Amino acid sequence: MPYDPLVARPTPLTSADELVLPAGSTLDPAMVFAVATRTNVAQATLGTQLLGVGAQHATIRVPWRADLGAGGATARWADFVVPMLVDHACSLAVLMVLDDAARWAGSLDLRVDYRRSLDASPFLVAHAVCDERVGAVMRVRAMVSADPDDDDPMAVGLCTIAVVAGPTGESRP
Repeated sequence: MPYDPLVARPTPLTSADELVLPAGSTLDPAMVFAVATRTNVAQATLGTQLLGVGAQHATIRVPWRADLGAGGATARWADFVVPMLVDHACSLAVLMVLDDAARWAGSLDLRVDYRRSLDASPFLVAHAVCDERVGAVMRVRAMVSADPDDDDPMAVGLCTIAVVAGPTGESRP
């Protein structure tokens, strides 16, 4: 999944005013920005930054900090950072597909395959694409790299997400 300038940009958004949603989206940019960066305690703690979204995509990143490192003699990202980043990017991609802030989804399964060492880099970037939907279940794939242009990711992920009922209680795809 190479970098797509319509989906993400190399510098993070600093406010919802900068967020461009896909044509026809009914989502509130302030809500999308908050969900991506602040409302999830884990993502707020990581310092997650939003790079962009599309109709089926989401791209986020986490800046390097020593407390996110694995420690030891070699500087590398801690193992917990990548799964958290992949799960959140995948959930954001599903939010973009649903285009409905009242409906939420929950991860059923998350698989992360590491392709190379998680050596320290200024950032970890996760780009997720929702590529399959069967009823109320969505499959989202993601890649994690040090740069959005990197076509040799450090890790790839696959997340299965179930769409849960809306505010009226109905479960609909």
